[in-house]
Amino acid sequence: MMRIEVSMADTCASAAGIMREMGEVALLLTTNPLAASTYADRLDELSGELEALDSRDADLDAALDDVSMGVSGLIEVVRNRGSDALSVVPEQVAKTQLAFMAVGSACEGVVR
Repeated sequence: MMRIEVSMADTCASAAGIMREMGEVALLLTTNPLAASTYADRLDELSGELEALDSRDADLDAALDDVSMGVSGLIEVVRNRGSDALSVVPEQVAKTQLAFMAVGSACEGVVR
């Protein structure tokens, strides 16, 4: 995957847009499980877009990678649908939420 280097402000703005769409798609996924595969595919695309961002700030880049990995882990649960996979959902969601918050903290004051 090609990484794109941009300013931290640009990275924060792009990340905010991507994560906002991730939230919308996740909501659609929970309310329409019949289309789970389609929503999982879109989340996977968004996760890749997030991972491709590079701000040259180690904390922000680590937080973006953590969000991307967390979302990818949740996508795998949706695709596998096994009861064993479901047992990791609460922890995976919590870790991903913390990563979302870390992105917010890293971007605080950069984009208003």
